[in-house]
Amino acid sequence: MDWASLSAFVAVADHGGFSAAAGQLHLTQPAISKRIALLEASLQARLFDRLGRQVVLTEAGRLLLPRARQMLAEAEAARRAGVKIVLIRWTAFIVCSGLAVVAGLYLLLTA
Repeated sequence: MDWASLSAFVAVADHGGFSAAAGQLHLTQPAISKRIALLEASLQARLFDRLGRQVVLTEAGRLLLPRARQMLAEAEAARRAGVKIVLIRWTAFIVCSGLAVVAGLYLLLTA
């Protein structure tokens, strides 16, 4: 998992589709699809239900979305403060039936 995958995930969730997210991020639709597939594989959870061109968050996606937004916002705030953040490792455990998300994020902060 990386920052690009998280950004793609949030963009797809915000726009309700891969093509619109691709336009926002100035990427191709296949590039967005690949990032989402990699994120879903790393989390071992489907994040979207695909309904034609429309996508809807799954329960796992709804649980991840606020944390993804928070992580991206914190990374942007650190970048603006002149701190470089490198994502070293991401660990996530999503339990949909219990509505719990446990996530661990390991960062390297450099000046």
